[in-house]
Amino acid sequence: MKHPVPGAPSSWLAYVLVDDIAAATKKAKSLGATVMKDVTEVMGAGSFSIIVDPTGAALGLWKPTKK
Repeated sequence: MKHPVPGAPSSWLAYVLVDDIAAATKKAKSLGATVMKDVTEVMGAGSFSIIVDPTGAALGLWKPTKK
């Protein structure tokens, strides 16, 4: 696989499991996080968002689809 952003450094992104993706994303924003990717569905798997905290650390939020 080619790097999706040529010239940019590689990195890892940790995800945390949440019970309510919309509420967790909204709460993070109210506490000062920047929402880099709003709630997005991954067809058949769940939903995620990506936030950056006030210190610049990125974190993914994940809510799997109930089966």
